[in-house]
Amino acid sequence: MKTVIPAMTNDQTSSVVPRRRDVYLTLINLGSVYFLINVSYGGLETLQSTMNAQQGLGTTSIGVLYASLIASSLLVGPTVVDRLRAKKTLYAAWSANAVFAVANAFPRWETLVPASAFVGVTMASCNIVYGLYVTRLADQLNAANDNGGP
Repeated sequence: MKTVIPAMTNDQTSSVVPRRRDVYLTLINLGSVYFLINVSYGGLETLQSTMNAQQGLGTTSIGVLYASLIASSLLVGPTVVDRLRAKKTLYAAWSANAVFAVANAFPRWETLVPASAFVGVTMASCNIVYGLYVTRLADQLNAANDNGGP
């Protein structure tokens, strides 16, 4: 007689409580990536007015970055996360940071200002996603603690 194992549905997989160790490892991974992305971005941002001082390119690019960050925080941040979902939003934001870094290697008005706007637009959505992930991990840790998991 064969034993038939029923396929798991989405309801069954969502009820699985992760172990505390897995939650902590995911949090360390997310925190490390957040740290590395922000260290690279912060270094470039801090040096903009010094490295790209010709004709105010550095200060203009940072101004464009923050103007687009404010506008996207108010208008499009949550909408982008709803449409792209969390993981794709993070990939878009990380890609924007890579484009910004490459644009700094070739600092011209045509490269740096659009890259700054791209980073500003994606930064708001990225911060929303980081908050979502940390909240989800806190909920999972709470569930693991309630079940007395390892």
